Amino acid sequence: MGGLQVKIGTNPYVGPRPFEKDEKLLFHGRDGEANELFSLISAHPVVLFYSQSGAGKTSLLNARIVPELEKQHAQVFGIARVGGKLPKGIEDKKIDNVFVFNALWSLQGKDTQFTPESLSRMSLAHYLKLQKRDGQSKYFYPLHVVIFDQFEELFTSFQEHWEKQESFFLNISQAFKEDPLLRVVFAMREEYIAALDPFAQMLPQRLQKRFRLERLREDAALSAVVNPLDQKGLAFGPGVAEQLVNNLMQIPIKHSGKTVSTTGEFAEPVQLQIVCQSLWDELPMDVEVIDERAAARFGDVDTALAKYYDDCLKKVVQTYLDVDEGKLRLWFEKSLVTPIRTRGTVYMDEGRTEDNLSEKVVMMLEEGRLIRAELRGGAKWYELTHDRFIEPILKSNKAWFGLPSAETLIYALEMKASEWVNKGKSPDDLLTDDLLLEARKSRERRRTMSGSVVESEILKDYINASEIASEKRKRKQLRRRVSVTALLSIVGIVLLLIAIISGMRAAQTARERRAKQVDRGAKAKDYAVLKGMQYNALAFGIEAVGLSAPNDAPPEAVEGLRKALATVDRKVWLREGVATSAPNRLEMAEDGNNLALSVNNNELCVWNTRTGQKIFGYQRPEAGEWKQVGFSPNGNLVFAVITPLPLMDKPGDKPSNRVEQGEDKPGVKALGESIVGIFEAQSGVESKTLEEKLKGAQSVQISDDGKHILADFGSVVRIVGVDSGDVVTPAPSSQRLWDQITLSPDGSRLVAVYAGSRVELLATDSDNVVGSFSLSIQKKSGMWDSIAFSKDGRRGVLVRPSTTPGEMAGIVWDNTSGQRLATLRGKVEDVDDVAFSPDGRSVVAFGKKRAETFDAATGNSLASYQLPEREIVLHSGMNIVALENGQGTCSVSVRDALTGNARAPAQTYAAEDKIIRAATTPAADRVITSDDGKVIQIWTLADPLAVEELSGEELLTEACERLRDHKEEYERVSGICAQRLSAPATGR
Repeated sequence: MGGLQVKIGTNPYVGPRPFEKDEKLLFHGRDGEANELFSLISAHPVVLFYSQSGAGKTSLLNARIVPELEKQHAQVFGIARVGGKLPKGIEDKKIDNVFVFNALWSLQGKDTQFTPESLSRMSLAHYLKLQKRDGQSKYFYPLHVVIFDQFEELFTSFQEHWEKQESFFLNISQAFKEDPLLRVVFAMREEYIAALDPFAQMLPQRLQKRFRLERLREDAALSAVVNPLDQKGLAFGPGVAEQLVNNLMQIPIKHSGKTVSTTGEFAEPVQLQIVCQSLWDELPMDVEVIDERAAARFGDVDTALAKYYDDCLKKVVQTYLDVDEGKLRLWFEKSLVTPIRTRGTVYMDEGRTEDNLSEKVVMMLEEGRLIRAELRGGAKWYELTHDRFIEPILKSNKAWFGLPSAETLIYALEMKASEWVNKGKSPDDLLTDDLLLEARKSRERRRTMSGSVVESEILKDYINASEIASEKRKRKQLRRRVSVTALLSIVGIVLLLIAIISGMRAAQTARERRAKQVDRGAKAKDYAVLKGMQYNALAFGIEAVGLSAPNDAPPEAVEGLRKALATVDRKVWLREGVATSAPNRLEMAEDGNNLALSVNNNELCVWNTRTGQKIFGYQRPEAGEWKQVGFSPNGNLVFAVITPLPLMDKPGDKPSNRVEQGEDKPGVKALGESIVGIFEAQSGVESKTLEEKLKGAQSVQISDDGKHILADFGSVVRIVGVDSGDVVTPAPSSQRLWDQITLSPDGSRLVAVYAGSRVELLATDSDNVVGSFSLSIQKKSGMWDSIAFSKDGRRGVLVRPSTTPGEMAGIVWDNTSGQRLATLRGKVEDVDDVAFSPDGRSVVAFGKKRAETFDAATGNSLASYQLPEREIVLHSGMNIVALENGQGTCSVSVRDALTGNARAPAQTYAAEDKIIRAATTPAADRVITSDDGKVIQIWTLADPLAVEELSGEELLTEACERLRDHKEEYERVSGICAQRLSAPATGR
């Protein structure tokens, strides 16, 4: 370039701040992420956009997403923030919702269209409606977009208004109802995502559309380094930019007792901008190409990061005059860097770190991207943003502490004291007499200086130990002139002082621990009354009592745990159990499986009944009707039969099989033929082979052992092997006449009910009729015969509802021989269920209002009784479960089906809304319910825990047992519960 000055214009690297909207041409390395995020925002009403701190979320939104949305004629209302300082003159108690107000105030920006007072009562939906621009009709479907940046502020700011978080999401929900073209983006740090879970059901698609932004990989980082220079008349030489990126990706690791550097997976965007900005500023004007020499001289990564570290500390010290720079540097070196030069962590509690650094200073360092916060078990911990900062920090500190200054000696002594502690307080590392003399002189000088640095307790101990060691040396040089008694006295005094200091420290530690226990107890009581937050309350309660000997815990801590334990006793909330509409089906699996399922609108969900977590969900691929759903008898499989919806050509027509728009949603393709899904209950893995073989079936049954599936195709039935996929088509000549078909428990027999009175028992492995029976009564129109088998599979029973009121008939047969064993005649009206007793000797027939017991060998009636008058009555084997709604409660009773007698006193459960649907396990030990509020819960039918009578130790043991299945979510109390969880789960 002939030696021309080619370094043109302003710095193309923005440094540690986010990119602005007008800096799109300088923003590189994120093309793929920008395209994917833009597509998600365009296609879905709500998108959760998250990453680690410093990954560049705000820059991507400002420089790429907002310009692209506006280019496509979308109206972007702005970047909203729910946190921040309130305007002068307005108090939070005068604001309906402080989070909504902050969002509207930030959206308004410099515009003064609305005063703070007018915004304090305004909803988000109303504000957006007022802001919609005119003339949108010339564009097709113009989108309206609101982007909430740093959305974790909903949980970190204005924590005294936590109860307003739910109404904030109600504001969002209302805005969606009023504007179908609204798009909302929540951008936040990933460690706060779990806090959104209780509110997900209030948003469209339940926050299922999520996009995680990674830090810069090598190719993307190289693009961010090289491409901004395109318009600046400058370029990197061959391999120089690659080497710079490689340096940025270096991380220290411990290997064979040494710390070595290796190339990591990512580069930090903030560090990249810092280094490149420094390189540009330092380059001479006449540099044409940035070669290896120039990069090494002006773009050294450690030097740039060390300078940035220096600048950040100076800014903190200038802002907060009470902060000492030397103490701050020691905090970085001693707390955030370990002795083996890896990242350490610092705990933040009650507004200060564990080493007494104030929250305002920590927040400023976090804003400068030197450190970042991470939530672990509900607590906040801080660490360096990247391992790459470690060496520059140590290098900077070494240079700073070496400066000639009256104050620097104390910092050097602090570092030596820290090394002394790390090496086990070895006498070899104590101060020499010369350094000890300098330390004394420094103390004397600092006594005369105002605002002098205060020695740490470690340094005081170090100097005291050095003084003692020096005194010992002098006495040794004086050839033991001091008597043994005097020496023992000195040692005694030192030990006494140490004992006094230790006692004071122990007392202070006890006071701090007690205050923390009281605080955790209060949190446990507060969280216990929040819907879906009961296990959080239990974790706080465990921490409150377990931080000391449980029986010595403060009363406030014990009361908090007692309240939390009473809330979760016998009850599990499903984590996503609030639906857009009430579930229309519920079912529980065999007791040992701990599973339940719910069907709501377009989705079947399977739940873990001990933890309340969803195992998997299955959505209908096309518009259709849930004809059957359930578990196999052994609880290992889940099945779903979805049949086409009946569609009308015009009012009054009979249903046809036309395949076009389904349900009442335009554009939704209807189902052409029935589909059957078969899933592993514990994993949700679907059998595609079985789905293909069962396609078109109108109903299915699974044998008790889970090995055979009976599929009814209308004109033909097939038996399909679950493991092998083999298909058997039994008795082909008779099938067209069957009205009802049932499979025996072992899959060897079919019970065929024909129109009229004939019933046949058929072999599944041949066309043989094993037995033939007839019933003397006519079946009531619109009802089905009820069929059941004994537990050992040797006997079968069929009961039929009669057209004559108050009458039923049935038969009992031998499954092997096909012989009729007994004929039943009873007085149960509208009989709809039948079951064998566990020993197979009795049969119970259930109707709407009455049940009757028969001798299975003779058919004689043994007992008859009225079923309980309740809102919901469930039959489960030899158990009858009745639920009765009360005022904020639900009473549940269990009766013996053979006698009708109560098995135990009725149990009462707190219920916020009326229970409208329920199901129970075969053993009737648990019940799943849904209420008018669309909330699904699992209730354990056991005697309530007498929490008021339990000691602190007993409360802690019971609480840990209930948190057993949630220990990964509440890791911070795992140590407290470790010994108490050593035994197997009780399953209570």
